[in-house]
Amino acid sequence: MCLTKVTHKYDPLLPETRVGYKVFFNKETTLCRLYRSEFYHEYYENYRWYKANATTVHYDINKRYTSGFHIFEDENIANNWKGNQMAYTVKKVEGRGIMVEGIQINGSCFVAKEMRIID
Repeated sequence: MCLTKVTHKYDPLLPETRVGYKVFFNKETTLCRLYRSEFYHEYYENYRWYKANATTVHYDINKRYTSGFHIFEDENIANNWKGNQMAYTVKKVEGRGIMVEGIQINGSCFVAKEMRIID
């Protein structure tokens, strides 16, 4: 998952937590993160904080941001991203250490350094 447009970068990071929605791969009743190969086989437990491995993402010619957990602000946008794929699920999450805000598939998204599933 990559932002198609970055609207704001934070330096320093925003320390508060923010609630949003994330698409996960549903595997044997546990959740693993979708679309990040270095985390593809990692499983996520509810209410436990996870830290993202930072990678550089290019979203336009000569423009980039440090990636983390991409979290949709709107549940409907997350469900649109998921589509009809039964293997995926949308979960309510909290993100903290907000690094970047932007647009992804026509919806607002923020990128957080840390994330936990809350529902």
